[in-house]
Amino acid sequence: METSVSYILRSRKNAERRRRRRRKLILRWTLVLSVTAVLIFLITQIVTAVLFFGNVRAKVALEAGGPVPAAEEFLRRPSTKVQCLTDLSQIDSKTPGTVKVVFKRGLLKKSSALEIKDTTAPALKVQDVTRALGQTVQAEDFVVSAEDISEVKVSFAAKPDFSREGEQTVKITAADASGNRAEAEAKLQLVGDTEAPVITGAKDMIVEVGESISYKADITVTDDKDPAPKLEVDNSAVDPDKPGTYEVTYKATDAAGNSSSVTVKVTVKEKEKEPEDAAKAKMNQLADGILKKILKDEMSQIEKAFAIWRWVRLNVPWIGGNVEHDPVDQAIKGLSGHSGDCYTDTCACQALLERAGFECKFMQRSPGIGYHYWLMVKIGDDWYHMDPAPIYIKTFICFLGTDDQLQWFTDTQRPNYYTHDTEGLPKTPKEPAAKAVYKDGDYQLVLP
Repeated sequence: METSVSYILRSRKNAERRRRRRRKLILRWTLVLSVTAVLIFLITQIVTAVLFFGNVRAKVALEAGGPVPAAEEFLRRPSTKVQCLTDLSQIDSKTPGTVKVVFKRGLLKKSSALEIKDTTAPALKVQDVTRALGQTVQAEDFVVSAEDISEVKVSFAAKPDFSREGEQTVKITAADASGNRAEAEAKLQLVGDTEAPVITGAKDMIVEVGESISYKADITVTDDKDPAPKLEVDNSAVDPDKPGTYEVTYKATDAAGNSSSVTVKVTVKEKEKEPEDAAKAKMNQLADGILKKILKDEMSQIEKAFAIWRWVRLNVPWIGGNVEHDPVDQAIKGLSGHSGDCYTDTCACQALLERAGFECKFMQRSPGIGYHYWLMVKIGDDWYHMDPAPIYIKTFICFLGTDDQLQWFTDTQRPNYYTHDTEGLPKTPKEPAAKAVYKDGDYQLVLP
C-alpha cells in the first residue's frame, strides 16, 4: 500500500502540473487576443486611411471668376469626420492657377488641388468707324466693350489699308491674359479730306510790358473730318518785355495735311502809371510798415523774399471759397491780418514784394478747374514760383519752387492744383535757389 506521504507528494505534483498548464493556456490566449486586437486596430486604421485618401479628390476644376467650391465638393462622399484646413473664402477665383486645399481626419492629412482656369474668351462688341483719309485709326477706336475677368488687349487681326479711300471690312481681335481670343468684324470708311480746319477766336491783343500772354485763350479749332486737328502758335517774334507791335501766327493742321492759318497783332505797351488813390496809398503804407519790421539791410534777396513769404503764411489766416477780384482791397485785407483765401494771400504777398523792389508775375490756375493763385518772383536773373497760401505744408512747401516741383505736386499729390498756361512765362531753373521747411509751428529757410 502506498504510504500517505507518497500520496501527498504525488498529489502536489499533479496539482502543480495542472497549474502550469492553466498558466500556459491563459498566456497563450492572452497573446492570441493581443495579436488579434493589434491586427484589428491596424486593419481599422488602414481601412480608415484608404477610405479617407480615396474620398478626397485629387483635383477640382473651376472656371475663373466663378464661385469657389464648398469643401464638400472636394470629397467623393460627404463625411462629418473630415475637416478642411484651408480657408476657402480667401481664394481669389479670378486669378488662374492652382491652389492647394488641405483636408484632415484624425492624424491623417490629404491635399487636393483647385485648378482655376480661364477658358472663356472676352465678350467683344465693336462699332463701325468713319475717318478721314490719312487719319490715324487704332483698333481701340472700333471697340465698344471688351469684357473679361482679366486685362484685355485689342488689335487688328490684319492691318487695314489706311491709304485706300472707301469702305473695307476689318477684323478686331481681343485677347485676355490667359490667351483666350475673340474676333469681331466692323466696317472702316475712309473718306477723302480736302477741307482745312477753321480757326476761331484769334484776335489782336494789347498787353503791358511784363504781362503774361495767354495765346490760346478763347481759341478753338474745328474740322469737318478730324475731331482733333493740331494747333501751332508761332509767337517767336514777340518780346513781352519790350514795347512794340508784333505778329503771332496760328496754324491748324488736320490729319489729312490740310492746314489754315490766321495772323494777329500783339501790341506790347509801357505800363500805365496809375494815380495812387486812397486805397493804394493805404496798401503801400501797410506794406512799408511790415517791411520795416521784417527786413534788414544786410539780408540777401533770398532772405528778404523768405521773410516776406513767411510773414504772409503766418499772419494771414486762410479760409477757402472767398475769391474777390479787387487786388488792392484784398492786399489791404491780408496786410491788416484778416483772414482770406489764396487770392488774398497772393495779393498781400505781391504788395510786400513789389514795395521791397522785387519783380513779380501774378499766376492763376487754368480756367474751368477751380481757382488758385500764386506768384512768380525774380531772384537775380532767374524766376521762381512762390505760393504764400498756408496749405499743404506737410506735402509741399512752395517757396522759390521750380516748374518741375509744381508739375510733380500736380501729377502725384493734387490733380490740376498748379495747372496753368505756360506760354509767355519764363522757365525756372531745374534746381531751387532755396527751400523752406515747417517745424514747430514756424517756417525756416534752408539754403543750398
